[in-house]
Amino acid sequence: SFCSDRREAPLHDAARRGCAPAIALLLQHGADPNEEDAAGNTPLHALCQQAAPWSSRFCGRVIALLLNAGAEPVRTNAVGLPPSRYAWDAHLRSQIVREV
Repeated sequence: SFCSDRREAPLHDAARRGCAPAIALLLQHGADPNEEDAAGNTPLHALCQQAAPWSSRFCGRVIALLLNAGAEPVRTNAVGLPPSRYAWDAHLRSQIVREV
């Protein structure tokens, strides 16, 4: 189910873009919310790495979709960092950490 040389699944791409409708559709069709890319990043990592300052208020729905589907907010990547460490915005970080 990988779509790039970084071994990213379509769910990683949808999360990185913050596209809630695509994420919902992929999850409905069995996408794994904890699937790792080549660097051990999950879709939640991808979202946090890409989230722009202006987008944090829109990320709540995406975070909720991923967490409700079973995404593990404390899962670490290959360098030992959880998604929240990439979330520079305090509001975004609190949405993830609150679920732990």
